[in-house]
Amino acid sequence: MKNSRLNRNSRIWIYTASRKLNTDEVNWIEKKGLEFTDSWQTHGKPLEATIEVVYNRFIVVAVDDEWVGPSGCSIDSSIAFIKEMESSLQIDLLDKLNIAYRNRNGAIDVVKLPEFQTLIDQGEIKSDTLVFNNLIQKLNQLDDEWEVELDNSWHKQLLPA
Repeated sequence: MKNSRLNRNSRIWIYTASRKLNTDEVNWIEKKGLEFTDSWQTHGKPLEATIEVVYNRFIVVAVDDEWVGPSGCSIDSSIAFIKEMESSLQIDLLDKLNIAYRNRNGAIDVVKLPEFQTLIDQGEIKSDTLVFNNLIQKLNQLDDEWEVELDNSWHKQLLPA
């Protein structure tokens, strides 16, 4: 994450937008995200956290859990924030069936899991297609383990045997 002051082992959550966000939407999300993280607490203790929009497609929430770890209630409040973004922008962010990948032109596409499987079956998506592995959990994984070839991600289980 750009300009992140957080520990590289900070915990992250990645939310995929069902469509590309425009510049005004990105700026609004990051402004609201800063307001949220500035007041985000767990059991009355402030959390060291940040929210960033990446590639106009992903909202990444990061919290330094070595400093003060988030509790169930504070995680719930971050999900409420994401739901607010969904409602305000009329997009899906919490749908785990949305799969993001880079198409042949290098642009990021987001499709539902069944369509992703169809694209694999049709040969449009192959083992070397770049996919976004949103199952990563640490900030230090963003650089090397987030955008990877399908064959190096959980997505490989969708390939034909």
